[in-house]
Amino acid sequence: DTLRLEAGMHLYGQDMNDSITPLECGLTWTVRKVDTNFIGAQALAQQKESGINRKMTGVVLRERGILRHGQSLIDDNGLTGIITSGTFSPTTEVAIAMALVDKNMGEHVKVQIRKKELAVSLVKLPFVRNGESKI
Repeated sequence: DTLRLEAGMHLYGQDMNDSITPLECGLTWTVRKVDTNFIGAQALAQQKESGINRKMTGVVLRERGILRHGQSLIDDNGLTGIITSGTFSPTTEVAIAMALVDKNMGEHVKVQIRKKELAVSLVKLPFVRNGESKI
């Protein structure tokens, strides 16, 4: 699971499900562009036109701790997100996670771990490419 997370790969049922669209979790490339006669095509077209309200992003803990599924994120403006997968990364030597966040979430974000708020950074996925840390 650690390698999957470092590579920024989603786990169905955890990082994506039937309530999270491919546009929201960064998998637009998996949607047919030529033959759009499939279930959900119209809903995706509408979402593409109107824009998404939330997005999947990488999260890096800037303090000591571990990021875990279900932990809450909040920024200075009160915008929120939820961690979908998290662990300690041996390659980057920090705690990393994927989270579904408000599309306008700011730069100053905190995670709640055991009634404490710790600083995190939102980063582009993947965390690791070709064995090298990207964060």
